[in-house]
Amino acid sequence: MEIKPDILDTCTLLQACEWIAFGWEPMEEIWERHINRIRPELLDYKKSKEIYEKNNKNNYSYLIYIAASKLKIHLLKGYIKAKGRFYTSIFDCDDISFTMSGKSRELTNVENLTSCLDIDIKSSIIYTNRKSTLPGGGGNAYYIDAQISFEELKKVFPYNESTNKEENTNESTPTAYTTIYLDLMKKIIKQENITAENQLKKDYLKKIFNEELKKSGYESNKLADAMATLIRLPESQRGKRKSKK
Repeated sequence: MEIKPDILDTCTLLQACEWIAFGWEPMEEIWERHINRIRPELLDYKKSKEIYEKNNKNNYSYLIYIAASKLKIHLLKGYIKAKGRFYTSIFDCDDISFTMSGKSRELTNVENLTSCLDIDIKSSIIYTNRKSTLPGGGGNAYYIDAQISFEELKKVFPYNESTNKEENTNESTPTAYTTIYLDLMKKIIKQENITAENQLKKDYLKKIFNEELKKSGYESNKLADAMATLIRLPESQRGKRKSKK
């Protein structure tokens, strides 16, 4: 009998981002080890973006940051609710009976998140615009051990592998380099239905390229000749494959 992992009812901010990015369901660490779930080191945004754009191999960190930006917006707008322990810190003040100087103090047990300015994915901290409620005020308030209902998360971010993969590719892949010449060659391939079986004659293609280049203001007989050559298979260029038209 196959034993299935227990899926947690709530997830940390990192687990929420992993669900959005990869469809990973939140589970205890022992189960993650059992299914050999590999969680690479979470690099800083700038470094992860550079690595992703260079070779697209270490994409864990960058796709997590993309998911985090989506999560932050939904927290800010209140589309997703989170819970966490409310902490605050204040600065030294002469008019209060005690000082904490940057230390944290637990004010309440667990309460609903009311606002979101920023999130720390790795530490599961949500920074808010609430001010300290300690005597004297003057400090910032934030939530630690932030948790999100997994059921609520799935309603807002239903995971679909093909859709999410396409979205992440569109958001994180730099625009592919191209030129008007490459675009023109692709256009003619589609327009003339050029395939491995449908290899058109070079003179016919050269005439088309000459006309198109003239329209674009880049008229060149040599360029049209080169494009008519490169658009055809090497076998066709050597006369081993019969050309049409």
